[in-house]
Amino acid sequence: MKRFLTIALCLAMLFGVVGCGKVQFTLTLSLDGEGTVTPTSGSKYKSGTVVELIPTASSGWSFDKWSGPDAASVVTNAGKHTIIMDKSKNITAVFGKLQHEVTVNVSPPGSGSVEISLAGMSALERYENCQAIS
Repeated sequence: MKRFLTIALCLAMLFGVVGCGKVQFTLTLSLDGEGTVTPTSGSKYKSGTVVELIPTASSGWSFDKWSGPDAASVVTNAGKHTIIMDKSKNITAVFGKLQHEVTVNVSPPGSGSVEISLAGMSALERYENCQAIS
């Protein structure tokens, strides 16, 4: 019986059920596009810790989504992104360039024309934030 209890206690300590909370998991965060994510990639957390992920887009970019092997474990509620550390996780924050549609009208209709001169692009394309068109 004593041997059984010793084995059970060792297993419990190994899996973090009892002991000094030595079981920790690593949160690996990557970026796709331009921006940052808090907390710092490589941070370690005790099992069961709820971590808030804060994506911050660089100028001219916006946060789009989470991707990667553990993206499905990110919970988004009212703009707040959280994850429960129940294992080591690998998540990518995806940022996209802001683009704007440009509409040009001639007034009165039929009284003139408009040409867009932008090397390699057509008038039906979307343009990046702060991109000059002539």
